[in-house]
Amino acid sequence: MEFLGTVSILVNSSMVLLLILIAVIDLKRRTINQRLLLLLLSGSMAAVYASNEINFISSITALMLIFLILSFVYYISRKGLGWGDVKLCSCIAPYLGIEKAFAMLFISMLLCGVAAIILIVVNKANRHYEVPFAPFAAIGTIAVLLM
Repeated sequence: MEFLGTVSILVNSSMVLLLILIAVIDLKRRTINQRLLLLLLSGSMAAVYASNEINFISSITALMLIFLILSFVYYISRKGLGWGDVKLCSCIAPYLGIEKAFAMLFISMLLCGVAAIILIVVNKANRHYEVPFAPFAAIGTIAVLLM
């Protein structure tokens, strides 16, 4: 997102720090705090409102598309993707916009898949091991913001 100087740094830093906090909690507890998700969504929408790079309709469209696609994945994969992960990516989507949200999702899923394969190969996990997704969503978001 393009903001003016200090505001841009403050907004991006706040969003990234919040994502890192969510990722650490997900790693430790295998759950995503609902209040932090609400804060993340509020921050996303405030950033969209303050920015002129992404319009409000595009942001809502990104939120809805990511939510619908990941909800489908959630139900098809027999909950292989957690409901908190669906909500997390949906909260990030307005902040990034449609194109960057899909890029974040691609990067996150790719990294998560690679990590899962590595865990299986080194015998740290089996096929049914639950890999927390929030850390990969945070990494994917940071990668997209740096592009």
